[in-house]
Amino acid sequence: MIILYVPFPNKAAAKKAAKNLLRKKLIACANIFSCDSVYEWKGKKESTRESIAIFKTTEKNENKLRKEIEKLHPYELPAIIKFDCYANASFEEWLKKQTKL
Repeated sequence: MIILYVPFPNKAAAKKAAKNLLRKKLIACANIFSCDSVYEWKGKKESTRESIAIFKTTEKNENKLRKEIEKLHPYELPAIIKFDCYANASFEEWLKKQTKL
């Protein structure tokens, strides 16, 4: 099991992406929450509200999922950060079933 952590400009964009990825069976589920982000972009200090999507999937889906996120993401340079993780066996089995094509 892996998690991809992906910031979006707002909740609507994150939800739209999650629904698209679910339909394509690239993720089993997504969690979306708001956060404050502070960063520098093109020489300017920024402080914005963003929505973070946590996409749960299998290692097997990672490359397809990354490509799909890059295609649909509204940012010029989306952050797509991978976490390797483990869950209880029954959850991981459910995750595998949800992401099978």
